[in-house]
Amino acid sequence: SANGWKPGFMAKLMLKDLRLSQMAAQSAGASTPLGAVATAAYAMHIENGNGDLDSSSIIKLLKPDLK
Repeated sequence: SANGWKPGFMAKLMLKDLRLSQMAAQSAGASTPLGAVATAAYAMHIENGNGDLDSSSIIKLLKPDLK
């Protein structure tokens, strides 16, 4: 947050990687409940217009008042 959530590894890229991991897990028949929750959380975060922020900005989903 001290850097204003400027992108290092953008949240939208994290979502892409999470979706790829979920596809790989599904094709392997593996259950990844925490991965599914993380994917859903990043999807919500990006729908709120935060895709270009650093992936650490996901904390704003829990604490929206953070600047």
